[in-house]
Amino acid sequence: LAVDYFDGGKEQNSLSSEQQKYAIRGVPSLLEVAGFSYFYGAFLVGPQFSMNHYMKLVQGQLTDIPGKIPNSTKPALKRLSLGLVYLVGYTLLSPHITEEYFLTEDYDSRPFWFRCMYMLVWGKFVLYKYVTCWLVTEGVCILTGLGFNNFENGKAKWDACANMKVWLFETNPRFTGTIASFNINTNAWVARYIFKRLKFLGNKELSQGLSLLFLALWHGLHSGYLICFQMEFLIVIVERQAASLIRESPTLSNLASITVLQPFYYL
Repeated sequence: LAVDYFDGGKEQNSLSSEQQKYAIRGVPSLLEVAGFSYFYGAFLVGPQFSMNHYMKLVQGQLTDIPGKIPNSTKPALKRLSLGLVYLVGYTLLSPHITEEYFLTEDYDSRPFWFRCMYMLVWGKFVLYKYVTCWLVTEGVCILTGLGFNNFENGKAKWDACANMKVWLFETNPRFTGTIASFNINTNAWVARYIFKRLKFLGNKELSQGLSLLFLALWHGLHSGYLICFQMEFLIVIVERQAASLIRESPTLSNLASITVLQPFYYL
């Protein structure tokens, strides 16, 4: 909000097209700021959205039926239902897939491949509680109209507040695919307000590293956050290099295109 307001005081031609879209012209009222900050569909866990987008909701612009409340009950219930599926799955399986098991003698005595597989399953499963929250809150945003994202082929789109691309999250084997499908709006927020504004450094990797450092400090001062986002930075770099190596090698490209091997690549 502060950055968008700051951009609003600049000359239009000094801003990028994206910055112009989000820049706030004029001083919002205390009620408008409070409504934006404490919007009940997002203030606890997200999704992130701009003040300008929220004001479009207040002004009645975010609807597929001009002048009337949005016809969004069905798409909202779809996201809510999907969120409840994840909630039930997490509730039923969480007693059996726990981080405490990592510290047991039974886990320590297991073969290396089993320990890696369990870690892989647990790492994916533990994210489901966040997936649940974001799908439910997305349903709330859609129901109010905040999720309205114009029309495509004559059909209303309701993904303006989408924080999850569930199919991509579940099927993409690459870490960059996880980033692109998980906590989408927060990633876009960091890219817009941190990463792109570090362009003056002239180094993409440095900008990315500082953005991830910001995210780590945003989450808290525990060392685990710093390690987590440091690992994300390293994994993305290694993955890009590996992908480039595969593309440049005819042999590796042919192996990567074999359909029956796709499950192994996923693992």
